[in-house]
Amino acid sequence: MQWIVNGAQWLVTNVEWLFSGVGLAAIAYIWKRSTKGGDAVVPAIAGGAQTTTVPEESASVLLRVLKNAQAMAHEFSVFERLESLRVTDIQPRTHTLHKIVRNGVASFYQDFQAKSITVRQAPSEVRVNLDYEIFSVAMYYVLENAAKYCAHGSLLNIRFENVSGLKLVLEMTSLQVDESEKERIFSEGYSGRVARSLNMNGNGIGMSQAKKLLSIENINIRFIPGSALQTSIKDAGYAYNTIEIEFSDTHVLADGSVRRNTNARASQ
Repeated sequence: MQWIVNGAQWLVTNVEWLFSGVGLAAIAYIWKRSTKGGDAVVPAIAGGAQTTTVPEESASVLLRVLKNAQAMAHEFSVFERLESLRVTDIQPRTHTLHKIVRNGVASFYQDFQAKSITVRQAPSEVRVNLDYEIFSVAMYYVLENAAKYCAHGSLLNIRFENVSGLKLVLEMTSLQVDESEKERIFSEGYSGRVARSLNMNGNGIGMSQAKKLLSIENINIRFIPGSALQTSIKDAGYAYNTIEIEFSDTHVLADGSVRRNTNARASQ
């Protein structure tokens, strides 16, 4: 059993490397080898879903373990700090927003591939001053919600607006949310009407936790319900929805320089 414990500790310790460019390349190589030479693709990285051969069980399990290890590594650290009210441990540092989001998306690429969802992430060089772990856990909950409720074969479009303030925008075809529910979906234990009617509702924790974590960083999140799809029976219950994550001016370093902060340090 000791090798299992050692393996878990290694995964948690090296989770950032595993989701770096080198780590993802290694994972993709293992995936490709497991398909016995077949084409391997990571939809979230490659920008589009493609047909692949079915991987061996070992590769599938590895990807699931890596995803869960990333989530646990950050969640344990974040909630330990929050429950202890160790506010001084919240450490805003300088990061490239695009990279944080990309790493979050990468942990769900197996989920997106299973539903043939194409993830398109626009380029951005904007740098932000925030606590990496807190924001990463919040993004994990948001992306988990998207992976669960996005329609099969749809597009998840991720872009960055930096005109009258920085916004991270996620546009998707996902389960319909009533206008009256757009605030309630951030309440703990609440699931939308359509999700309940289709027996797709979860425990109603993810989005509420995301909002709580982002509020610690003074970052706002809102859900913008879109028009319901009426093109076919299979579209029933789905709509074009948008999630906006809005940063304050204090977060943004438009010129890429490091903000003067006693707790801050440069981070790629």
